[in-house]
Amino acid sequence: MIALPFAQAAKLLCILLPYSLAPNPFLPFLPFPSVDDIRKDLFQSLHRVVVKVGTKILVGDDNAPSWDQLNHLVAQLSLLHDEGYAVVLVTSGAVGVGMSILGYSTRPKELPEKQACAAIGQIRLMHMYSESFAKRGKTVAQILLSGDDFPRFVGIQQIDLSA
Repeated sequence: MIALPFAQAAKLLCILLPYSLAPNPFLPFLPFPSVDDIRKDLFQSLHRVVVKVGTKILVGDDNAPSWDQLNHLVAQLSLLHDEGYAVVLVTSGAVGVGMSILGYSTRPKELPEKQACAAIGQIRLMHMYSESFAKRGKTVAQILLSGDDFPRFVGIQQIDLSA
């Protein structure tokens, strides 16, 4: 989560909200900075960027893993890394990728089937990330976490995101 000063948050909100949602009659006449200027302002104070993606981003309309979508994501993350940001990619999607490999058209309901999809999908997903980042001179690593890792303070201390 990014904590923004009020002025930056207000600028961002004005860019993101359509005029119809902001009934202020003076809104169209106020001098707003460009989206690029706002991004620069926001990113100046950041050192680490955490991006969360899931199945909808990683799997195409045909329910198969999408190299195009993954490569686009990796290109953007690599640019951020090249600019000096520590980039942390939090990815789910292993079940979705595994479903396509195993031929499921709908998400399995039984735990053993979900686990099989996740096991197969995780290997494919990491292979895809590894290949795509390698083309940009980046090495990837994987840290597997579950919900149980976060409530415990010790678990959080063991997660080093400095790389």
